[in-house]
Amino acid sequence: PSYRGSYSYTELKDINDKGEPFEFPVKNERLKVASIEDFSKLPGSPVAYWVSGRMREIFEKNTLLKDVAEIKHGLSTGKNEAVVRYWFEIKYGEFGRNYVTVKEAHKSSLKWFPYNKGGDFKKWYGNQIFVLRYDKYGIKLMSTFLGHRHDGKDFYFKEGITWSFISSSNFGVRYSPDGFIFDVIGSSLFPEKEQIKYLTAFLCSKLAFEFLKIINPTMAFQVGNIASLPIVFPELEETKSKIDTLAEENISISRTDWNSFETSWDFRVHPFLTPLTPDPSPGGRGEVGGPAVPEVSSFMGGSSFSEVSAGDGFFSGIKENSKDYMLSPLLPGEKGSGDEESKRIEDSFNRWTSFTDSQFSRLKSNEEELNRLFIEIYGLQDEMTPEVEDKDITIRKADLERDVRSFVSYAVGCMMGRYSLDTPGLAYAGGEFDESKYKTYPVDDDAIIPILSADWFEDDIVSRFIEFVKVTFGKDTLYENLDFIASALGRTDNETSAERIRKYFLNDFYKDHVRIYKKRPIYWLFTSGKLKAFNALIYIHRYDRGTAAKMRIDYLHELQGKLEISERHLRERLPQIKDVREKKQTEKKLSEIASHKEELRKYDELLRHTADMQIDLDLDDGVAVNYEKFKGLVAKI
Repeated sequence: PSYRGSYSYTELKDINDKGEPFEFPVKNERLKVASIEDFSKLPGSPVAYWVSGRMREIFEKNTLLKDVAEIKHGLSTGKNEAVVRYWFEIKYGEFGRNYVTVKEAHKSSLKWFPYNKGGDFKKWYGNQIFVLRYDKYGIKLMSTFLGHRHDGKDFYFKEGITWSFISSSNFGVRYSPDGFIFDVIGSSLFPEKEQIKYLTAFLCSKLAFEFLKIINPTMAFQVGNIASLPIVFPELEETKSKIDTLAEENISISRTDWNSFETSWDFRVHPFLTPLTPDPSPGGRGEVGGPAVPEVSSFMGGSSFSEVSAGDGFFSGIKENSKDYMLSPLLPGEKGSGDEESKRIEDSFNRWTSFTDSQFSRLKSNEEELNRLFIEIYGLQDEMTPEVEDKDITIRKADLERDVRSFVSYAVGCMMGRYSLDTPGLAYAGGEFDESKYKTYPVDDDAIIPILSADWFEDDIVSRFIEFVKVTFGKDTLYENLDFIASALGRTDNETSAERIRKYFLNDFYKDHVRIYKKRPIYWLFTSGKLKAFNALIYIHRYDRGTAAKMRIDYLHELQGKLEISERHLRERLPQIKDVREKKQTEKKLSEIASHKEELRKYDELLRHTADMQIDLDLDDGVAVNYEKFKGLVAKI
């Protein structure tokens, strides 16, 4: 017999501490009377008392995902800190991409390979930030760790679908191209190629998340839960084709979003230097202003951007990819199509805002259309609606402060040689350094850039940044552009633009950098202490054993000498000052110089000791290990 529950099922929020309902009879949308037999129709027999008869029927009568795709746990290293890095920590020339088999990857003699490792709630594409040491040394090292498992090895480097194991809000599923190994918390599934887009669309839909909440309400999406999802394919090929097209477009939109920020290994140029205009037609490229953003052919097979010829101007040695939405970057000061004010950063930001708003709306519309199609395919029109909340759209809209700060970061990258206005994407991240790549905006000759309270040096970071703005947007609008940047950085009424920009570099730039780079900074801030009498950035990929000595002699000692001259000049002038206010200001300045000199003296002793050691960096060890070698000299992270 089918025994029905003696009590009606409800939710904890409807009862008090004594287990009594606040009202009787209880009224809510989940108030149900269910039988044990009802529970047994669902995978794992969860006590999902609120599930409708139609939902149970879907689980009972349809194919499950495990029957149409291989679903794998993935690798467990046993000790992540030994073999997992963020991709920007390593030498880029030792990073292998786009390999399709383990054998092919090992033949490359490269060390590091893309590693899917879950991450934040993100749909369609992205969270590609980790690399795994998977050469012979890395594999042997992992074999010595307790808890190491090599699950799913036959599917490493294959195109598939990955998801984040744990979420506090939703189910984050992403398309994963060829070339990735995957982690146990970045578990993956591998259907036939012709089903990848359809299943990605289904898993990104509202339906998949609702089904998962029935199977496992804990928000930990385990392989067994995913395997138990019911799969229904549409009767009409036209419907599947439409779903595939929408999925492909959503992946492309999300890829463009992911690659618009420098923590993506496919980042090419800052959006302010790119005329971005979406095409509203399905699958459109956005032809206004130039061709689609290019794919760099030498990126295939693990090659590095360092192999791309710089040529003259932007993006030499490229080919178009019609699936991308981002357009070719502007040459410095060049006007975009129909844009007579393109030398203004504000116009670039407005163009970026329009583009991201359009992309956001497009993605949301596509997701709602996919929900509508899947609701119809599954026969749930009476139970679900296709609407998607803005918070569940996982691409970013423009944000003035964030995007201006990212422009500043890109400028610093060009100063250091990481990026170049003549080369797409990474210009240098290890290997042999080639200064000929930096014609439009010269690279800093030693990758040591002082950040001080005044412009004591010609290559002071503020001076170099102002020059960058002049090169990229022209001298005619320089002061207008500096005003726009300073306002976005929070300039007050009693500050000049240059003062605000200097304060940002002195107080906030490094905090932003450490946060964006997940506490694994690629630029390191050497700082003398609380007074910040001396501060200088270095770029770890251009560091060598002589960097600390050069910083000490060419910058720290130079600054000490300049302070001595300034102090002597002020002391000679002090007796001649008659104005009381001016005299107090001069005395205050002398006191500040004395304090700074003392801080510099102590710092010089520490820096001398480190310089004499001629410390080597092994980037394979990661930032955390290497940064510790300079403890007491660099800012805390």
